[in-house]
Amino acid sequence: MNLNRALWLYAMLAVTGHAYAQTSSCPKPADIKQYRMDKGGYSYVADGPQDQKWTGENETSQELRMASLKFTAANYKAMNDERNSMPTVICDYEGAGYDAVRLTLKPVHQFSPATNTSWQDSYCKANDNLKCAFNHQ
Repeated sequence: MNLNRALWLYAMLAVTGHAYAQTSSCPKPADIKQYRMDKGGYSYVADGPQDQKWTGENETSQELRMASLKFTAANYKAMNDERNSMPTVICDYEGAGYDAVRLTLKPVHQFSPATNTSWQDSYCKANDNLKCAFNHQ
């Protein structure tokens, strides 16, 4: 009886441990919203996983031509110093002229590159945001 209970408990812990793992990617450029900030510049927001938000801002930027943005790269920054207080995924986009946006998602716990992606260590360069998909909890 105790062996059955222990096996059942182990099985439930194994399933529960994997239940929250998910695969995400940087947002598609079309999903990024641009908002004018009160003191100048713009902020950028896109929906993220688990009710999180991808966010970015540039206090000196002009209004971007959002339709021209293309995904270019992603980067994972572990929590390793006072500048990086939470594990973070950073997504870069470039567009017409000098148009560019950088979005961050934090915290990103238990990061690992998704299979069949373009990640090289903690950096991913690709023209398709799905080629920089990542696993996390």
